[in-house]
Amino acid sequence: MMQKIKLILAKKYVFIPLLILVIGGGYWYTKSSGNKETVRYVLAQVTKGSVVTTVTGSGQVSGEQQIEIKPEVAGDITSIVVKSGDEVKAGDVLMTIDGKTAVKAVRDASLSVHDAELSLAAAKLSLKELTDPPDELKVTQAENTLNKAKRDLEDLKKGANAYELRKAEQSVESAEEKARLTRDGSMPQDVRDAYDDASSDIATMLQTFQDALDKADAVLGIDEAGKNDAYERYISGLNTSLLSKSTLSYYAAKASLKDFKAVAEDLKLFDEETAKIDTALAEALTCVEKMEALLTDVEAALKYSITSSSFTQSSLDSLKSSISSARTSVSSKTNVVSSARHAIEDAQTSYADAGRSLQTAKDVLQELKDGPDASELASAEEKVKEAELSLKDLMAGATASEITNAQQSIAQRQSSLESARNTLGDKQEELASYTVRAPFDGRIADVTATVYGKASASESIATLFTKSKITEITLNEVDIAKVKVGQRATLTFDAVSDMTIVGTVAEVDEIGTVSQGVVSYGVKIAFETEGDTIKPGMSASAAIVTNASVDVLTVENAAIQTDVSGASTVSRVTGVDASTALSTDGVELSNDPEIVQVATGLSNDELTEISSGLSEGDYVIVRTVQGSSATTKTSAATNASRGSAAGGMGGVMMMGTPPGR
Repeated sequence: MMQKIKLILAKKYVFIPLLILVIGGGYWYTKSSGNKETVRYVLAQVTKGSVVTTVTGSGQVSGEQQIEIKPEVAGDITSIVVKSGDEVKAGDVLMTIDGKTAVKAVRDASLSVHDAELSLAAAKLSLKELTDPPDELKVTQAENTLNKAKRDLEDLKKGANAYELRKAEQSVESAEEKARLTRDGSMPQDVRDAYDDASSDIATMLQTFQDALDKADAVLGIDEAGKNDAYERYISGLNTSLLSKSTLSYYAAKASLKDFKAVAEDLKLFDEETAKIDTALAEALTCVEKMEALLTDVEAALKYSITSSSFTQSSLDSLKSSISSARTSVSSKTNVVSSARHAIEDAQTSYADAGRSLQTAKDVLQELKDGPDASELASAEEKVKEAELSLKDLMAGATASEITNAQQSIAQRQSSLESARNTLGDKQEELASYTVRAPFDGRIADVTATVYGKASASESIATLFTKSKITEITLNEVDIAKVKVGQRATLTFDAVSDMTIVGTVAEVDEIGTVSQGVVSYGVKIAFETEGDTIKPGMSASAAIVTNASVDVLTVENAAIQTDVSGASTVSRVTGVDASTALSTDGVELSNDPEIVQVATGLSNDELTEISSGLSEGDYVIVRTVQGSSATTKTSAATNASRGSAAGGMGGVMMMGTPPGR
């Protein structure tokens, strides 16, 4: 038997397409040959409503009215606000449990919802851009791009005109002027000019340095001893060591000036060897340094000089002014040397740049003379084609495939948003669980928990006596996982068949009881309304609401098909008569059905919530009816998603496209 199953599974991917072709071919043959057995379709309408899921169990009305309060979460108890004997109302806070982790989870879930909302908005905007008429500005821009591409191509074909050629020739001439050499061809003219300017600067500096040395000698009287005879004994009279220091500085400055003169006086003002000029500039900097040191020392000596009737303050001030002026002139020559060197470097750089510019100008001129080559023409023609295609695509608008993809993207992102919102709701509900509240009115009989102690979901932290009647039922291990404290329930009783009472789950066993290999769990449901005719010991049945979606779009389960990837679709029809559309005998279709991908939510045995893809009032195919016999075609994937075990042939039937496509 197992070998046969494996053989069937191995061949199913060959068999399915063949079967689809056979079914599809038979359908179209029947339609085209005018077979009297017309195919009809049973439809369902998308409506607003509620989808509710429940679990059911049976038990008895309890004679006790005691409920053990158990937290839904574990953690450190941070506060206890009640004590034994306290009267409490439903919803009153009994104690709190540390919920920092749950707060973070809510915050993260909120961010996920925000991100999902932004993603959905972006998808909707993309669809709007696809379906809206082309923007006038974009059309104008596309037309301008096309016109420019055409003009560029025409200009390229015409080649350069006389004006463009003359302009290119002038660029060459200008570049040649900047790149010209001296008459002897030994160096760039601009560089030569910069060196000639430096020669002139060196001659000026030589005079400045000599004047500075003479002014210092007028104070010190070293080379011309008679110059300072009238006041020599008063100079630096208050600090004779400064006079000695000035004398030493004088000899050092004089020696440096001698070295500078040796190279400076030998220079020609024009066309001098550049190496000699570079040497003279270096010597000039050394001379500036020595002269500044000398003049600084002389200024210091004058500061400590003595005045008298033969050497008045006015005479001393005149000497100070002369030395200060000389020092300012000498110091300025540092900038003169620096400027000369920069001018030479800039001229050399400019010449190198001019050479490159000259070659570029020559290349441009030659290209204009040669005209466009084949590759340039081909590139320009390609730009015209691209611009034409871009404008055509813009005017044509989005393709059906692009719109379908955009709609599917919206459906997927809507589903992601619903999932994110569900997660946020779960996290908010979990956060609320860290605050333990009284489920009903009653009196606290005992508090077993302590502040800073540990709370556990399986251990009671307090006992509550309630005036409400309690029904105790049992559930199996599958259903108990869906039940928690606080859920609503409806109770019915064998003894009072016309009475239904609303209740709330008050206590759920954490540990099951095993009997004959079957595990069962106890659940206590407290009455929300009193029923005087209900007595302890009466048999009761409970339907506990585990989930509910209210005021949502719903559709019959049979209309939904789910493929192996998990994507859900329906076959939507249009153009049907509303008065006969929901006939149980089915209707004939005037238009082909449209396969629409949908995002689904909560489902029960009859209905499924539709969160995107359909609108209220849409009609969808539930099954087909051929002749007098009704044939319900149900997707194996859909059945599997609802817990059914579909047969192999039932799954094969839904692999094809719904009739009428």
